[in-house]
Amino acid sequence: MGYLLGVDVGSSSTKVGLFGLDGHAVAVSSRSYPTEEPKPGFKEQNPELWWEAVVSAIRDATKDADTGSLLAIGSTGHICSHTFVDAGGKVIRPSLGFQDLRAVTEVEELLSKTSREELALELGVDLPPAANWPLPRLLWFRKMEPATLASARYLIPLLSRNCGSIPVPEADPRCDKGRFPWHRRCENRKNVWSPHEVCC
Repeated sequence: MGYLLGVDVGSSSTKVGLFGLDGHAVAVSSRSYPTEEPKPGFKEQNPELWWEAVVSAIRDATKDADTGSLLAIGSTGHICSHTFVDAGGKVIRPSLGFQDLRAVTEVEELLSKTSREELALELGVDLPPAANWPLPRLLWFRKMEPATLASARYLIPLLSRNCGSIPVPEADPRCDKGRFPWHRRCENRKNVWSPHEVCC
């Protein structure tokens, strides 16, 4: 008998389901984790708890199954939750949840200096920027936590893992809302806030 495994890393808990090839659930499991609010509007989580929840829930859901018959694993997670890691893949501060609105002022400043057309060109999406997008958050960190930017190498969604060791900075491009191309240095045009200027 073959199995399929589904993993959903949600904003309050991780859910895991083991399914037969007919689509019926064989076993399900979940693990929750807390959200901290150090200040009004701030929503933070410990990214390591996500990974611990994934490992624990998978072990629980598969404890009575022949894992040698596992044919595929599908995973998903909440968007707009960002984790700073250093060059070695170490998490350097709590992650910002999608509900975190600390960068509201930065959105207003961004819109006062940059047209929507220019933002759409830079960010690759024609939508009004929100406080939980990467660019406003990076602007907030530049002002309020410059030491975090100085020690960070990547800003990644959720906490990807490579064989359970270090985070891997990768994401589904379909979920790249408001994420600028890190590899490209933008031209320094008047009144345009270049992503490179924010980070460097």
